[in-house]
Amino acid sequence: VRSLSLIVVLPLILTRFSTEEIALWYLFITIIGLQMFVDMGLSPTFSRVISYAMGGADVHDLKSPKNKNNGIPNWGVIESISSEMSRIYSNISWYWTVLLATAGTALLATPIAQVQDTTLAWSAWAVILVVSTVVIKGNIFISYLQGINQIAIFRRWEAVTSFAGIVASILVLIFDGNLLGMVIANQGFVL
Repeated sequence: VRSLSLIVVLPLILTRFSTEEIALWYLFITIIGLQMFVDMGLSPTFSRVISYAMGGADVHDLKSPKNKNNGIPNWGVIESISSEMSRIYSNISWYWTVLLATAGTALLATPIAQVQDTTLAWSAWAVILVVSTVVIKGNIFISYLQGINQIAIFRRWEAVTSFAGIVASILVLIFDGNLLGMVIANQGFVL
């Protein structure tokens, strides 16, 4: 699904947007891509400890649950892990938003000033800020689903929303949409 974006969406962007808009689009996509690094590997760690607790591990056995699982989910431990995940991801999303709102805005000021419609470009940046905050906090649910062995459901929805985002992006570009429309089409399905 993701390769479809390169095969269809990229050529449309290159033929429909100005050079300045293309540069800004790539900056936006780069910043959006950095969201994976903000997680700092916490999501796989939380998924793993939730899966241990699903197998019955106690809090003290989460580092090394060898032969200590009874196969019955330890919902108290899962609740504790979920509570801690919520606290950690709330802090990360807050710091990430502050970083984007300050440093990101300062770094984007010049490229945004070079596009024809700066109001639309700043609006697109605002959409990215809001969605980025929600996405970082939403990693809680990804970790939880993977930890309770619902990986297939998560991956199916990921494929469906990615495909829908690509189709929406193609429609925006075919019907002479602008940079804001592309960001909304892209980020709406990420959200």
